[in-house]
Amino acid sequence: MLKLLFSVFLAAVYLLKGNDAAFLKKIEAPCTACKSVAAELQRRINNEPVRNHLDLRHRLDKDGQRYGKVIAYRSSELRAVELLDGLCNIMRDYSLVSPLGKKTKFWLKVKGEGVGNTGGVTRPQREEEDEKSKRLEAYCGTLIEEYEEEVYEGIMKGGFDTQGVESVLCGKIISPCRRAAESESQSSPSASVTDDGSDSEREATPEEAAAAASGYVESATITADAEGNLEL
Repeated sequence: MLKLLFSVFLAAVYLLKGNDAAFLKKIEAPCTACKSVAAELQRRINNEPVRNHLDLRHRLDKDGQRYGKVIAYRSSELRAVELLDGLCNIMRDYSLVSPLGKKTKFWLKVKGEGVGNTGGVTRPQREEEDEKSKRLEAYCGTLIEEYEEEVYEGIMKGGFDTQGVESVLCGKIISPCRRAAESESQSSPSASVTDDGSDSEREATPEEAAAAASGYVESATITADAEGNLEL
């Protein structure tokens, strides 16, 4: 029942905004868009308080003894609903930024818990930034709505707990980072560099995004594995 109510709420909100499954592919910088949603859900999971099992023994048998089910909170539908409730609102704390002197783009948290280093990036004007953030919020809602079963399963069956949200959500449920890498590798050299030698408008690679967000471009060596995970 909780899942049904949550689904109806998501559908109503994002239907009014005119979103559909195609919107997931249209979002700018789709790899870091997905990773931003994953980071916020992971943060909620990491900060979860210890919860008691859900006691659903509300009926009495003929002997006056309660009977029914006792469900582990971690595998309950209630946990999934509570973790996802209001999650997409946090996407308003993100901005579509570019490393200084570059045209490449990635999503960076610019306020709130887990804020990134904004000293090495260029942010859009306030009005444009607000509009971009709203699009990321809508992307988050569409993602959860379109892949609701998979997201609930990741929470209730423990996949997000054992493998990490980013690994499952952005590597198995959807694969925006692999598509972005394939698109980049298929591009000709002239497609990524303009006549004046500057880079074109594309999504920043994991290395570029990490370097710009960390503020330590010269002193750190940052690599990414095949799944796009960053290593220092």
